[in-house]
Amino acid sequence: MNNGTDTVTTGKFYDSGGNDSNYANSENLTLTFYPKVNGEMVSIEFSMVDIESGYDSLMVHDGTDTNAPQLQGSPVSGSSIPSSAFTASNALGALTLKFVSDNIQNQKGWEADINCAGPSEVDQEQQICKT
Repeated sequence: MNNGTDTVTTGKFYDSGGNDSNYANSENLTLTFYPKVNGEMVSIEFSMVDIESGYDSLMVHDGTDTNAPQLQGSPVSGSSIPSSAFTASNALGALTLKFVSDNIQNQKGWEADINCAGPSEVDQEQQICKT
C-alpha cells in the first residue's frame, strides 16, 4: 500500500511490506481504488490479516476519499479476516483505504484480492449474503 490512486480490474492488495515483509511503524497512508471500467464497483476480499490490534488499523471507505462513510466491518485490525468482501456502492465504484500504524510495533499486515463487477453482479452477491 502506498499513498495515491490506482485504477484496477483484478489483482492482489498488500500492506506496504508486500507479500514478504511487515508494514512499517508510523505509517499514515491513503489509497483510492477506481474501477477500470465505468459502471463497475471495486470489491476487496481479505485472505490474511495480521494488524496490531488496538493500535494499528485499516479503514475502508465507500467513496473517493476518507470523508466517505466507512463500510460495515471497517476498521480492520487484529487477526480476524472480515466475514465478507468490502464492495463499493457509490456512483464512481471507488473504495478508499486509510492505514495508520503506531511507532512501536509492526506485524505481517494483510493480503487481499481486488475485483470489479457490474452493479447487477454486486446486487446478486449481496442478495446471496443476506439469505
